[in-house]
Amino acid sequence: MNEREEKWALLQTCRRDIEERLSEKIDPEKLAASYGYAYSTFRKLFREITGYSVHHYIRLRRLFRAARVLRETGRISEAVEIAGFETLSGFNKAFLEEYGVSSSQYAASRGRVLMREPELAEKPGFYVVGWAFETGERRAGKEEELGAFWLGRDFPWVSDREYKRIGGGADTVGLWIGPPGEGYYLIGPTVPRQSYVPSAMEAAWVPGGCFARFRLPEAARNQELSEAVHATWFYALRQWLPESPWTVDRKRLSYEYYLNGENSIFVPVKRRTEDRAESGGNGL
Repeated sequence: MNEREEKWALLQTCRRDIEERLSEKIDPEKLAASYGYAYSTFRKLFREITGYSVHHYIRLRRLFRAARVLRETGRISEAVEIAGFETLSGFNKAFLEEYGVSSSQYAASRGRVLMREPELAEKPGFYVVGWAFETGERRAGKEEELGAFWLGRDFPWVSDREYKRIGGGADTVGLWIGPPGEGYYLIGPTVPRQSYVPSAMEAAWVPGGCFARFRLPEAARNQELSEAVHATWFYALRQWLPESPWTVDRKRLSYEYYLNGENSIFVPVKRRTEDRAESGGNGL
């Protein structure tokens, strides 16, 4: 097992451990020691793999669990307990920072809230092994019409044994490969390396770099998910980007990220000043 695979295996195990202990008090230093790492090394490795600090990731998962309670029951007191916060004020502050709306607003709307500002972060590259679908005459910039292209598609059969050999985790990525009109949409799990690809599937490398992450509104059904994906693509490309100092980096790939209901759209971005420099300063 090479270094990248070891990091990947650590991430999967650590995620499972954190998920099982969310209702407990988790000490990141003790967590690091349980894997045989000094905390300074573990902290750096965890951020490198996930893009988050250990503390932030644990808080995100607790708030996600609390948000589920708010969507299903609307009971804030129950959500506070589930999230492991000692005070209501502490919970409300954390929830507002993360979701962009108050917990009471979120509970009242059952999770269907307005869009929020994206997060900007450096993300490492990764492989995807998945199913490929022809998209026809897709034009650049029309993701808001064709987002979640995988919904309603018939997936070629792959045995459980083959799927396990792929080595993917619990997450799934959907993205467009190739130029408009000639490419295809690929949907499948991320993997640490392209070690095995079933005959019914294809693989692709997604380059890393700076991304704007847009969280998807929660959706209970496929129709709601489709609407959420389309609305988020529209917001990202037609509303947020034109008013921001960023532009899409067309040399890299945008993608949809699905993980246990915690879904997002990642758009590769670069500053407009970089765009002007590459075009010789004429802004074209």
